[in-house]
Amino acid sequence: MANFDVNRWHQITIPDNPKTASMMAGGFVFNKATSGLVMFFPTETSNKLQQWQIFRYNSTFYVLRTEGSGSLGYSGVQFDKEEETPGKTIPVTRNVSVSDDSMFWRIGPWGDGTFWLSNGANGSEWRLTVKVPFTGVAMSSNITAPQDGQRFSFEQSDPIDDVAYSSVIVSPRQHVEFGIFDPAELTCETRRQLLYYPRPPQRSLLLELLALPWP
Repeated sequence: MANFDVNRWHQITIPDNPKTASMMAGGFVFNKATSGLVMFFPTETSNKLQQWQIFRYNSTFYVLRTEGSGSLGYSGVQFDKEEETPGKTIPVTRNVSVSDDSMFWRIGPWGDGTFWLSNGANGSEWRLTVKVPFTGVAMSSNITAPQDGQRFSFEQSDPIDDVAYSSVIVSPRQHVEFGIFDPAELTCETRRQLLYYPRPPQRSLLLELLALPWP
């Protein structure tokens, strides 16, 4: 896995972008909404929506959030019927209250100092892609190198130094499926939440939960 300083903000850019743009998250927290678009806009070092934390969640996944979207605003993906890219999936930023498995990202090296991003909900065969003219962003299954729109640089900036960004909050089901807890360590109440969650856990986990002794 790539090693990013979790206590530093980063600007996410495309090296070959003629507009020198940075990825920006929608500032939904300020608009009393629960989600906002992720796009590329001209770089502004003072723009809090362009200051990203790259939070290593476990040995596989990262969580991405900005200073502007707040510590509970995580970047994910969603279906968009208006999107022209095959798959019709775009990146968004969501409040934790409506987050899902797409809040988890893989980041891998191209070998030239740049990185690709794939999403936990889509799988590694889909990658984040910036579209010409370098404003729109979507998930693309066209991942055969070279892919200039999939080469991201992470430019480190100011320290975060905010305890609110020292952890992430996820649902109990996500904690288990993404490798944080052993099912046997979960309390009875958490097991009930998993079993009756609107989107139940995978079958192997469900059987393991049911087989555990309940005090």
